[in-house]
Amino acid sequence: MFKKLKIIVVFLVLLSAKTSQPLNIFEISLIGIGVGFVSDQYFDSSINRDNITEKKAKVLNKYYESNRSIISSKNFYALPLQEKLLVLEQLENF
Repeated sequence: MFKKLKIIVVFLVLLSAKTSQPLNIFEISLIGIGVGFVSDQYFDSSINRDNITEKKAKVLNKYYESNRSIISSKNFYALPLQEKLLVLEQLENF
């Protein structure tokens, strides 16, 4: 709110100058609006440096790591063929 008030004050000071300006009122207003947009984006603290897709990827990786089941090769080779196929199918689905 205070930033916008500063911009309005600067804009009014520019308009109240008694000397002639090479810019007309339309051009001055465009400059004022542009400065307002740029300053609003520059001082915006709601934008984080972390990307949303990176956060989603981290969450998915943690989920997959927590669901990972480790089977030793000794136990795997001791299973019947159908059980081996079921284990491979489960691992393939992850």
